[in-house]
Amino acid sequence: MRKTKTSSERQKEIFQYIKAFLLEKGYPPSVREIGKAVGLKSSSTVHGYLARLEANGLIKRDPTKPRAIDILDERPWGKSIPVPLINAEATDKALLSEQNVQEVFSFPQNLLGTQDKPFMMRMADNSMKDAGIDQGDFVIVKKQEFADDGDIVAAIVNKQATVRRFVQDSAGIHLEAAGEGAAEAKGKRINILGRVIGLYRRF
Repeated sequence: MRKTKTSSERQKEIFQYIKAFLLEKGYPPSVREIGKAVGLKSSSTVHGYLARLEANGLIKRDPTKPRAIDILDERPWGKSIPVPLINAEATDKALLSEQNVQEVFSFPQNLLGTQDKPFMMRMADNSMKDAGIDQGDFVIVKKQEFADDGDIVAAIVNKQATVRRFVQDSAGIHLEAAGEGAAEAKGKRINILGRVIGLYRRF
């Protein structure tokens, strides 16, 4: 007869898997990934074990987010922040929704310089090349609805997401590109999503 694992053994197995996943990926696994890794088909059973781990002070969860699991013992990777990559081609209403997240990356908080929860967009063209942002770069954006003159921002212009420099002068408020096909967005409805605080580039 096959010996089944005890509750404490299963908890330890799940805890070790979460820790290994965090070290490898930089962000926590989903409930489905945990269940598949340890041989549990029921998501409610996985949730039960996670609840026990949290009650024992080993993890901390955010019930409003599917991947928000944090290890509370040793932290060899340091404090990290999940940064979702959004599909910038979505409509303005769905742009920052959870359903529009393509992938989740993790960056050290000290590297980002913020405790807020930023997001990433893939640069679709070279319109900001002169500002050091190339086509294909991932811009990291801190969510905010305002900007200072000269800030590079992610914004929605006429229902399309874009990355531009925010300019406030005698002509009013507008957005400027800084590269190939540079153009200004004047006289159009501008909805600022956030300020660009960094970029990630694959070589």
